[in-house]
Amino acid sequence: MARDSFIFYRSFAEAIDDLPDKEQLELYRAIKEYALNGQEIELTGLGKTFWKLIKPQLTANNKRYENGKKGAEYGKLGGRPTNNPNGDIKENPKKTPNKNVNVNVNENADADVNGQPAEPAADSFYIQKIAKSLGFNITPRQALPFIEKLDQSWLTGENNFLVFAAEKIKFSGKPPKDYERLFVRAYSQDFYLNEYPTWLLQKIKQDEEKAKEVKQEKARKNHPTKCEFCGSEELQEYSGSYQCKKCFAISSFNKDKIKWEWRE
Repeated sequence: MARDSFIFYRSFAEAIDDLPDKEQLELYRAIKEYALNGQEIELTGLGKTFWKLIKPQLTANNKRYENGKKGAEYGKLGGRPTNNPNGDIKENPKKTPNKNVNVNVNENADADVNGQPAEPAADSFYIQKIAKSLGFNITPRQALPFIEKLDQSWLTGENNFLVFAAEKIKFSGKPPKDYERLFVRAYSQDFYLNEYPTWLLQKIKQDEEKAKEVKQEKARKNHPTKCEFCGSEELQEYSGSYQCKKCFAISSFNKDKIKWEWRE
């Protein structure tokens, strides 16, 4: 697969801006290679974490691009055939033929393109269970497109795509009667697909900050009980620090290093 251009979202830029310069460059290169050439670059550290969030959107866009090319090719089949003596006009296909009609479902997720009921995947019951816990009573068939259209990494974890969609819908200002209709189509809406990576990264940062605060509080309580320099246990608390009464050395808590540090 080779493309001449691709869509780069603001949410990508906002997420990447928080990375160190070296990892930013590596991630930009990974996006470029995957979006234009379909080649995936191995990343490490935070760049690898961010890539897991960005890749599914690029994959979805590449699939749309390939499907669009197929549609254009089938469109060329229309018109009056030159070898048809009767001059019958062949109609343009209304839909790009689907070689895997038993897997793909229509937008209502109730039947496949042949009009037969789609068979729910086992994981669709897992999606149904999550949706129900969020207040949305959907069927396994309505849950199936989430499995087919979204990357698996978007559907697992505490802050998965379903949690994000539910939060956005409930705070959208729409009437509650429209909630389930919006929810079952969230997998195909660009707004949700484009905003989810940024939302998830914000959640990750919030969780990291909370974990850091808990660790800081635990370390702060484990304050020094004797002087590091003279060994005296006669310490006096002063403005959140501890001073040795014998040699006057001071121990203060370093929030960044999450530990107590002594200085003379």
